[in-house]
Amino acid sequence: MEFANIMYEMRNLLLRPLVLSSIFIFVVIGLFVSFNLIPVCFVGITLPAMVGSSSIIFTAIFPLVVIYLAYVNFARSRLEGSLEQILVTPAMSSSVFISRMVAGTMVLLISVAVYTLALGFFIWSFFIGVITTELQGLLLFILFNFLELLSLYLIFMVVAFLSKNLEKYTLLSAILFAVFEGITILGNTFPNLNWLPYFFSPMGISESLSSLIMPGFVNPPPLAFWFIIPLWFVVPPIIGIKLYSLTDMP
Repeated sequence: MEFANIMYEMRNLLLRPLVLSSIFIFVVIGLFVSFNLIPVCFVGITLPAMVGSSSIIFTAIFPLVVIYLAYVNFARSRLEGSLEQILVTPAMSSSVFISRMVAGTMVLLISVAVYTLALGFFIWSFFIGVITTELQGLLLFILFNFLELLSLYLIFMVVAFLSKNLEKYTLLSAILFAVFEGITILGNTFPNLNWLPYFFSPMGISESLSSLIMPGFVNPPPLAFWFIIPLWFVVPPIIGIKLYSLTDMP
């Protein structure tokens, strides 16, 4: 894996209209929601809390962009037999795989950071003197949401390898995403099922990590969850590398 390969992949992803437009659209939505929160704003509220309140749509819908990134980085090259990567990178398949995985990871981090910082700057400029600026909390917000989206990206990366065509990838991704969303909704709706998201969905990672810094406001997950959460980040890449080495795709 070379730095030049990662930069090449990142450039290809960031220049895609869907990625750029998605970031812009979510920032606009966040600004609109923030503006409408003015009547309920009160002295002492923190900037991360305000950003979090304005980010419900982002955290719920941006995973669809993650599905697209996994498709572009892994599924499409296999389904279309693209030789683009071979022409620029005479490398081992595992090295190419890791380069694409790291590039997608960096694009996710950039997306979350741009969204959060743009929204945070807007809120701060409008509510200066009303909200409490807390840069550390804002950075933790970026980190926690990035880790949640990264876990989804790694999972859909594996789904891309298991798909024989675009229709199958779309169907499997939609079903898996619906299952994760459904599990999260069930856990938030029924108290006796609140353990479900912690063990069967990575979409509660952000909230679970937030419980470490906001005790009393966010319910902490079961102790066993902290042993499961690393699996979301370790198992998919291992499976992906093994599947990648068995394919003929670049």
